[in-house]
Amino acid sequence: MPYTLVSHRGLFVCLVLGLAPRAQAQGLGKDEALKALQALGAAVDGGAGPCSQCHALDPETLAGWARTARSVRESCLDKPGLSAAERVECLKPFDPKHLGLLAAGTQNAEFKDIFAKAGESVAYQEFLDKASMPVAAEDRLGDAAFAA
Repeated sequence: MPYTLVSHRGLFVCLVLGLAPRAQAQGLGKDEALKALQALGAAVDGGAGPCSQCHALDPETLAGWARTARSVRESCLDKPGLSAAERVECLKPFDPKHLGLLAAGTQNAEFKDIFAKAGESVAYQEFLDKASMPVAAEDRLGDAAFAA
């Protein structure tokens, strides 16, 4: 297996998902890290997700995606005091490079709720069209897979 799965209170799952505080608070660890890698399509037993069709899922790529996702989560999604409209504005530009791993979850409830609360249904469609990964809608990760 080309990935090192660290069992220290979800350290690698934090790297993969970019959600260090949440993963550690939830006690996520080695099993969850493996599920996340499988969902992305990494070269691990059972890895069949869509990301590897176009991207090299090496530790450097995953770390970059995780850092970007963590930054967006901290500055836009979880930042106290922001209105839904401010969160939508913070997500711009609508581009997968701006979202990191969160681009795999653009169609999920968290983003739907933010755009709905902001009254931004047209912007939500633009967000989906421009920022979603994988490009093919049928290959995108649903709530359950993204939460893996």
